[in-house]
Amino acid sequence: MFDLIAALNFSVELVFLLKMHLLSLLPLFLLSCLSSANAQGLNVTAISASGGHSVLECWSLSAPPLSFAGASNYPIGNYEGSYVGVIAPRTHIGQAWAMHPQHGSLFHNVFSIFLSGLVHIRLPDSRHEAWVQGGKYGIIIAADTKNLSMTGHVTDFPGNDETVIAELPFAGGMVPDHEVLYAGPCKMKDLIGI
Repeated sequence: MFDLIAALNFSVELVFLLKMHLLSLLPLFLLSCLSSANAQGLNVTAISASGGHSVLECWSLSAPPLSFAGASNYPIGNYEGSYVGVIAPRTHIGQAWAMHPQHGSLFHNVFSIFLSGLVHIRLPDSRHEAWVQGGKYGIIIAADTKNLSMTGHVTDFPGNDETVIAELPFAGGMVPDHEVLYAGPCKMKDLIGI
């Protein structure tokens, strides 16, 4: 009988300790939910088009990050026909538009992630330019399709190493909902935190 009472007392104490421990974690959980709700959206430099000309803009994608497994997960849309490209060092592409090489002459809005290397993007009729280093901040959206822009953009890969780029064409050519923060490429302060 004594063993049964001792076991019950132990069980009650264990439940009490677990309950207190869980209650002590509640403020941290609520704070993490609040932080996720107020987290900066995913800001990306976009090559878009306005008035028949390509423009560089800083976009904030509208979908809020989802918190899961300790990470902020940013929804970036749906894709079709994705691929990885490898570009030789010191390659000059020249005038170009957003396109999908697997579709031949069809032009497509593309979410691009530069995994390594360096790219210099400039506009033929603007002072705006973007330097994109592969890695954490190597994300752009190319949405200046030839049916929207007469001028396109000029792309160079001036680095001494290959540039590796993951290209994710938006399904149906539809870019995700976004807000234009300002003209020109995103500034580093607007990319911090992703």
